[in-house]
Amino acid sequence: MNLRIGNTKVIKYKDVYIKKETDNLTGSIKDRSAYEILRHHLDKNKTLVITTSGNMGISFSRLALYFKQPLVVITPKSENKKKLMENEYTKVIETNPEFGIKGTLKEFRKYKNNLNYKLINQFSSLYNPLGYFPLVKEIMNSFKKLDYVICGIGTGGTFYTLSKVLKKIYPGISVYGVTSKPNETIDGIGSNYHGLIYNKIPKENIYEVSKEETLKVFKETYNESYDFGLSTCAQLALVWKLNLKGTILIINSDGASKYLEYL
Repeated sequence: MNLRIGNTKVIKYKDVYIKKETDNLTGSIKDRSAYEILRHHLDKNKTLVITTSGNMGISFSRLALYFKQPLVVITPKSENKKKLMENEYTKVIETNPEFGIKGTLKEFRKYKNNLNYKLINQFSSLYNPLGYFPLVKEIMNSFKKLDYVICGIGTGGTFYTLSKVLKKIYPGISVYGVTSKPNETIDGIGSNYHGLIYNKIPKENIYEVSKEETLKVFKETYNESYDFGLSTCAQLALVWKLNLKGTILIINSDGASKYLEYL
């Protein structure tokens, strides 16, 4: 297996630059943090256990196959994503999607005192944001000037790293995070559970976008043959909602194929 992670392309959609994280191993930005977390926790004598809403689990399962590392992924029920996660090294345990990440954490804790398992909490692992430092370097190599960088907020790892580091490189830059409105679910962003990393990020630069606004952009871009997932479409919706001008970069976290049910 070729570990194709990083050095993703930059394309332009209308007046916005898009960092195509769909070029990564599983078509997701989560490959970056999953690799950094997993390589520091490899233990062939134990089974690793993680919780995820989806993309991180897909990344972990593909990397577990590469490293031959036994893995349990606990995730809210989604038949499509389960098929992408299961392999000879990965067991998938599904929980009731109504309970979101909190439901997966309840199942996660059942493994706490079993010495055959090693628990990994992606919401508090400092290896999560560390996985995005190569992304910063790639952005620096592509842009001499940036006015805005926008990314979706799940665990907060991407936003934490970009907001901390890019402000030291580009004077006057604004780094915005996008999340879903309360009581709405947009796959890939927003969560009913916030861990250590999320609690450390600056909240004043986080904006909410509705699911309706997101799906409108998703349908438009898909019909134009662009491979943008829901979190990317939420970011585009924010650009137009705030009428942002200048050099704008969006982090295209994943592709459209996982969300065709919304068309």
